[in-house]
Amino acid sequence: MAVRGDVAVAVVACVSAAFTAVPRAEADPRDGVEALPVQGPCCLPDRTCLIMYEPNCRDAGGTWRGPLLTCEDVDCVPPCPADLDGSGAVDPDDLMMFLQCFPDGKCPKGVDGDLNDDGSVDDLDLELFLEALEQGECF
Repeated sequence: MAVRGDVAVAVVACVSAAFTAVPRAEADPRDGVEALPVQGPCCLPDRTCLIMYEPNCRDAGGTWRGPLLTCEDVDCVPPCPADLDGSGAVDPDDLMMFLQCFPDGKCPKGVDGDLNDDGSVDDLDLELFLEALEQGECF
């Protein structure tokens, strides 16, 4: 049985070379089968997705999303924290929502103005928001 990531691959029938995936917790390295590399989707820094092996993904600066998945199974576009209304753009509507959070950190229900996830809405968040607003997109 071969272990890679959270999945183990076992040879079911050597004659037909059939494989089956089993949970890694059920894998037994004493089975004597050499580990088989498993490919999966890799989200690259330019937000594209390619199927590749985990070490190659890391070497390319990407985030490997797991074994036995396709690029259609994952979303390589990170959420945009400054797009407070979820419209897909950072615009004046988001500014109005953000200003309700600043400077006391008391945001309207469902709005998170802590853009840098440091636990408070402060000048650092304001700088990030203004940068995103100027660009009209996520940072």
